[in-house]
Amino acid sequence: MRSWHEVESVVGDVVALSETTAEMDGTVLRVDRGSLRFWDAATLGGFLADAGFEVEARFGDFQRGPVTGSSAVVVVIARRVG
Repeated sequence: MRSWHEVESVVGDVVALSETTAEMDGTVLRVDRGSLRFWDAATLGGFLADAGFEVEARFGDFQRGPVTGSSAVVVVIARRVG
């Protein structure tokens, strides 16, 4: 089996992409499409607060490094309030 991803478009913070799954000889078995939204730490915190969560910690990587402008991810630890 082989699979690959192709970015179809980027509009604001939304990336539309396709994932193709094929046999090793290249015969395509299926193509799935989806969209992913990428938020910065502040926007994500606002959505969590609106949903009743309190952010306990934010990290810019999976080793608990700080969130910076070049962080590839935002790892958030949040708990439901109440």
